[in-house]
Amino acid sequence: MARDTGRVLAGRWDEPTGGEGFSPGGSYPIARDTRFSTAAAAVTTTRFEPRPTTIVPISNFGSEFVPLRPIYVVLDESAMGVFTAASYDLELVGQGDTEFEAIDDLKAQVVEIYSVLREQRDNLSQPLAGKLMFFESLEKKS
Repeated sequence: MARDTGRVLAGRWDEPTGGEGFSPGGSYPIARDTRFSTAAAAVTTTRFEPRPTTIVPISNFGSEFVPLRPIYVVLDESAMGVFTAASYDLELVGQGDTEFEAIDDLKAQVVEIYSVLREQRDNLSQPLAGKLMFFESLEKKS
């Protein structure tokens, strides 16, 4: 495969009766927008290195929510350097510049959502009432 250096290709499309695709001996001249091809080359040559995913148990959410057992959180780092902490059981995701910030963001969301659900217990839709029941099933009773 020829490497695109941002120059216009010196080739021609095949004649309709001569076949399909690009051929150096075809009869229709083609050109490529070099701005797009340079950007596309930069994107296609950027390598994505998969980062390891870490699973972390969290049992301390503060005094507002104390779980019976640890809640497992998936820590991940994006290619842009942003960390996420995801609890698939709770359907929540926290973000931050570090792993600790992502976990803290997730913890704050858990406490906030649980607090709001408890306060609005009588006004919840069926899906939110189910989420509250799930939170309560996880909480350690004093």
